[in-house]
Amino acid sequence: MRHRIFGLGGSVRAIPEGRIFFANEPVLEVTAPIIEAQLVETLIINRLNLQSLQATKAARCVWAGQGRGISDFGARRAPGVDGDLNMARAGT
Repeated sequence: MRHRIFGLGGSVRAIPEGRIFFANEPVLEVTAPIIEAQLVETLIINRLNLQSLQATKAARCVWAGQGRGISDFGARRAPGVDGDLNMARAGT
């Protein structure tokens, strides 16, 4: 998928959301003038790393539960105002 960067002179190409990806596989490609690309890259890397961390943690919790239900109480310690919503989204 290729998306135009709002107000900037470049584009971002990414694998579709929800698709599993593996180590050393390209996930995103930013094409833009260097300054614009670095600004966008910083935001994307921050967001992607957090979502990946949260999804991995949720998967490990489900695996450790061995079929039992689990509850999320992450809102108490989640980073940012919407951190708990992001965690819930990444875990589903």
